[in-house]
Amino acid sequence: MATNNNVCDVCRQTSTVTHWCLECEEALCSYCIEHHKKRKITRKHKPIPISKYESLPSFITDIHQLCVYHNEIYQLYCSIHDSTVCYKCIKDHGQCGVIPLDDVDNFAKIIDLELRMGNILKNIESIKEERESNMSTIEKHKAEVKTVRKEINKLFDKLEKDIDEKKNECREKIKKITSKLNKRETETVKCRTIVDDIKQNGTNLQTFVILKDIEEIITEKEQYLQTGIDNVEVVVDTGLLNIMNIVHDLKTIGTFDIKTHKRFVSQEPSTITNKLFLKFERIDNIKLSLRKEISISQSNSTCIRGCCISPNGQFLFTDRFKCCVYQLNEVCALRNTWLIEPTLGYGIVCVDAHTVVISSGIHCFKPGLAILNLQLQKKKTFIELPGRTYGVTKEGQSLFTCVQNQGIYEINLTDFKTTRIIRCDITSSSHIAVYSDKIYYTDNNEDCVICCDREGLRIWTFKDVSVLQNPRGIAVDDGNVFVVGEMTDNVIAISSDGNSYRELLTKHEGLSSPSAIFVDRKKKNILVANTGKKAFLYNFSFQ
Repeated sequence: MATNNNVCDVCRQTSTVTHWCLECEEALCSYCIEHHKKRKITRKHKPIPISKYESLPSFITDIHQLCVYHNEIYQLYCSIHDSTVCYKCIKDHGQCGVIPLDDVDNFAKIIDLELRMGNILKNIESIKEERESNMSTIEKHKAEVKTVRKEINKLFDKLEKDIDEKKNECREKIKKITSKLNKRETETVKCRTIVDDIKQNGTNLQTFVILKDIEEIITEKEQYLQTGIDNVEVVVDTGLLNIMNIVHDLKTIGTFDIKTHKRFVSQEPSTITNKLFLKFERIDNIKLSLRKEISISQSNSTCIRGCCISPNGQFLFTDRFKCCVYQLNEVCALRNTWLIEPTLGYGIVCVDAHTVVISSGIHCFKPGLAILNLQLQKKKTFIELPGRTYGVTKEGQSLFTCVQNQGIYEINLTDFKTTRIIRCDITSSSHIAVYSDKIYYTDNNEDCVICCDREGLRIWTFKDVSVLQNPRGIAVDDGNVFVVGEMTDNVIAISSDGNSYRELLTKHEGLSSPSAIFVDRKKKNILVANTGKKAFLYNFSFQ
């Protein structure tokens, strides 16, 4: 969560922020922290220094204490969906066996994990020491081979010297022959060019005269080749061949080989379920359940190109035709419609609960990213980019966006420094997603999805026009990639290695030219928007 180190969230005074309360999700100054510790409702909270909070990784600071749908504190845990819920969410988890968060024994899990990780590190260190010992043995044998090789090399020094002398002599002879051939080659090429020109543009008389002269030149070249060209041949003394045969027989003096076998190490059993360590879930196990069908607009002239859900549960959609953003509340009622001209509006992503970023799309006079304040409904700043700007996403404290014909750019949210991290001829209407050290983007010209590292090195490409055509929106959860196909009217999931896929949603579920998708990784929700005025909110889990 982004913070302003100069403004206290409680007194709103411009003073140095000293602490951060994880429970309240507020920055506190030195004055307000004292009151925070004394108030009955907050005295049990455990504020931490602001420097320690800012050093936490983003996957920790992005965890919110309040429910994004009801703005209530998370107090319950659903083991079926493996997610935290508030009391108002119980109606959606009535059959799940929800338990209080206080009953979850996190301390025992931490102790168990620490023991297991310590055992793993101990075993790894032992194995590494054994492998280093193996390398020492190899180096010893290598030294022995070097000693023998040094003696044998002396026998070949004189032979190499003779070869170098003959090589220089051979080079001079070949150089003279090549020079003569190059001269005749150049003259022949000129003659062929003249013949091509006279054939297309010359009169009969001109053609007759020129061809007669050229024929004499070509005859001379043919006679030169027919008289024979000196050939330079290397003659090897049979003694060298005999030595090669001896070397071949010398294989019997010793051999070196590598034998690999399993070394089993003891590892203490765990009391924690394996689910904690399943980083990448199988796409075959994805289960979707429809939560809401959303009517974005009453107008028929709608062209949705981007969608997202804000941290406080607001639904946001960009409409390219009307150059606006629709803001719907958690019950899908239209809350605001605000124009974003001159930006046409394409991709959209939330920086925090009150700030969104919108790309300019096909707008060519002022392409880039507009950063807007949701509360004030006004532009905070505009980041100009060197080409039409389409898909945009946020990962950590950076924005990533696709710029047509230029590549992929990264924008630091702290100082808005812009850097092109991947130079490529990226197509228009490309969408982008970032997860860990990988970047994923769509190419609707080639009907494919590309996965690469942050240096631009391609890892895999998924292309199958039978299931995915004109890919638009893209999102990633734990390495699994979700993509909408605008012309195939579907949503597919691609495995983390790009080798397999599964069709999750089709036109039978109401998809019609879908254009945008958003995945809430924490709440396990998928928001899919048609180009028209319909969108769908699904909950997904892994069976």
